[in-house]
Amino acid sequence: MKTKIEYVQALRALADKLEGLEEKEALGFIGDMWYPIDRFPQITKTFLNRESLLAALRGLGGKWTKTFIGKDMDQYSFFNLVSDRYPVTLSISRDRVCEKIVTYKCEPMFKPEEEKELEVELAETN
Repeated sequence: MKTKIEYVQALRALADKLEGLEEKEALGFIGDMWYPIDRFPQITKTFLNRESLLAALRGLGGKWTKTFIGKDMDQYSFFNLVSDRYPVTLSISRDRVCEKIVTYKCEPMFKPEEEKELEVELAETN
């Protein structure tokens, strides 16, 4: 496993490489490494629990923009937090931070005339 110092050195080396390229060449280089998006390439970290995500947010500081990725009923939906200060996106699955609540909307089971016909008594429950 790499140390923190080695990781920082590798990031600095990448930044130096990008800084030495012409604008068009740098954009092509970035486009080959990451999918094209409307901001800087992002370092993305996905968290498995809320506590670790909070620790990272507090540790990095700054402003974060929260977006929701996925559909309302999509099982694989995520919250992404994008830093305004760093090229960093922190991500967590919706099911790690939200409680899923299912509700049912029920029509009456029987029409009044069906209840009479079937001699169904509906008992009220508390």
